[in-house]
Parts: sequence; C-alpha cells; structure tokens
Amino acid sequence: MQKEVFEQEILLQEVLAIRTKQKRLGGRRLLVKLNEFMQNHTINMGRDAFFDLLSYNGLLVKSRKRRKPVTTTLLIDLRSTKIS
Repeated sequence: MQKEVFEQEILLQEVLAIRTKQKRLGGRRLLVKLNEFMQNHTINMGRDAFFDLLSYNGLLVKSRKRRKPVTTTLLIDLRSTKIS
C-alpha cells in the first residue's frame, strides 16, 4: 500500500513538471511521455489507473468549447418566413 502511494506521488510530481511546460497535454500523451520514466522506476500502471489518478487529483484537461460559427440560423429563418 505504501509503495503504491509513493509511486503515485512520484508520477504526480512528474506530471506537474511536464505540465509546467505544456499545460494542455492530455492524459494519453502524458502516459506515452512517462512510459520510459515508469519503466526506470519499475512502476506498473495501466491507462485506466493512470486516468483515475489524474481524475482524482483534478489533473484531467477539460475539453474546450468549440468556437465554430453557427450557420444554420439562416436556414431556419428562411423556412419560417413563407413566400406567397
């Protein structure tokens, strides 16, 4: 149990170090970057456990709201006005 907590703490410190340089780096890319680090420290953690760790500590990147212009309002306006 203590070993797991220690491993998680090391991973969190490394994630925070990477995130200082790249703030919006996602979980999968972090896992790829940390793969060698985890092998050197003999940490065995899968993708789901890693995502649970990030989620529990509030480190998941929130998705941005898409800022694409809405073009469908013109079609709705044309349908609602009847041409006689």
